[in-house]
Amino acid sequence: ILTPVYDPFFNAIEINNRITVKSDLKLVKNHYEIDFDDLAVKIKDVKILLFCSPHNPVGRVWERAELEKVAEICLENEVLIISDEIHADLVYDSYQHIPIAKLSKQVNEICIMLNAPSKTFNIAGLSAAYAIISNEDLRIKFQKTIDMNRLSRGNIFGMLALETAYEKGEIWLEKLLHYLARNYDYLTEFFSKEVPEIKPVTIEGTYLTWLNCKSLNLDQESLIDFFINKAKVGLTSGEQYGAAGRGFMRLNFGCPRQILAEALENIKAAVRN
Repeated sequence: ILTPVYDPFFNAIEINNRITVKSDLKLVKNHYEIDFDDLAVKIKDVKILLFCSPHNPVGRVWERAELEKVAEICLENEVLIISDEIHADLVYDSYQHIPIAKLSKQVNEICIMLNAPSKTFNIAGLSAAYAIISNEDLRIKFQKTIDMNRLSRGNIFGMLALETAYEKGEIWLEKLLHYLARNYDYLTEFFSKEVPEIKPVTIEGTYLTWLNCKSLNLDQESLIDFFINKAKVGLTSGEQYGAAGRGFMRLNFGCPRQILAEALENIKAAVRN
């Protein structure tokens, strides 16, 4: 896994009695990049790469060249790619999400792509998700595992919501992306002018911002306490996404502007006092 990363990735590995191998992303000029040298070394004894695209929590929308390099390393080492692409629709202007399986027929054969309408259309409670697996052998193994564990194949309400969202939700999504982009611009300008001690990492997609709080000079436990008990804002601890997330907090700005503004003012007051 490329850390920091969505925390259920860790549990998915451990609950299946597998060993977690972590390759830390590099923060370069307030923008995360894959450390391909590190990845190429660590992947040699690995069977599966759990890949997050677009990336949660650092907000990267991987470029074609980056995806091609990831795929090349996996092909060379016969590593299966399981790509979580649940934020695929939440990409901002001038960026484009590229499903890694679409790079080539060869790459498609080693990919399992996972997605759902839950993030884009806020229908997580309906439990509707899907996997795209072109490789027939992989698809049979995947289905067998689903059947062996008696996992739900969904429900009629979720299926209908999924179909309706994808067929009729485009105009709504366009308006959502515009609103989210303005929220992101608002919070980045606010931190820059009002609380420069906290620096949002540059993001390209998702409705999540990764706050670099290292200038506050607090350990992670104190940082959590600061936001919850002093600022009265419930953010997610960066350490929840792996050791590489120490000194960071994740903020969800997918909310009404009024709520975001109130939260930012609380953070400002807590830092100043």
